[in-house]
Amino acid sequence: MDERRAADPGLEALELRELRYFLAVAEELSFTRAAERLHLAQQALSASVRRLEDRLGVALFTRSTRHVALTSAGETLVDGARAVIAAAADALDRVDQVAQGRRGRLSIGFSTAAGGVPIVREIMRGYSEWAHEVDVMAAERDFSDPSAGLADGTSQVAFIFGPSPVAGLSSVTLLEERLLVAMRPDDALAARGSITVEELSDLRWLRAPAAQGP
Repeated sequence: MDERRAADPGLEALELRELRYFLAVAEELSFTRAAERLHLAQQALSASVRRLEDRLGVALFTRSTRHVALTSAGETLVDGARAVIAAAADALDRVDQVAQGRRGRLSIGFSTAAGGVPIVREIMRGYSEWAHEVDVMAAERDFSDPSAGLADGTSQVAFIFGPSPVAGLSSVTLLEERLLVAMRPDDALAARGSITVEELSDLRWLRAPAAQGP
């Protein structure tokens, strides 16, 4: 049994940096080689390990001028320290992937018929291949919500028909199309190559489906 010192260690006794330092010494069994590996002064490394031992209340190494060895307490800490550092690295990697949009959840809204536009399908397919860890939730909205969920926050990103119905949003134009008017072939305007909005202002319209639609 290793000598137990007077201490009551808790989680606050462990710091990732000191666990990294401890593991370097445990794997090298040399403070000199461990300091070189960590690009750290040997005196600073020794002081860090000593502080960890003091907080844990137990010796982690036996030391002599020529020999460094793990105590049984030190051997026990090795596996736990590796697991803690690996878990912390994994957590940071997951956070980074979420920040990059490669992991997590994404709510995508579609204005009616926008999901059928070829460039939209291409973007969705490419994103799914690039960020296969992301749980994509897609929902189509009718013309009563021209923002496709952006206005009330139910969508994080949306494919909509411009102009943007909500102030303050950033947008990227993916496709520009001509506006067409459907009318009876015997209408006076039907033979025209182009017409203005003003020429349509007094005509009756079919609006689908809601009066507040664009």
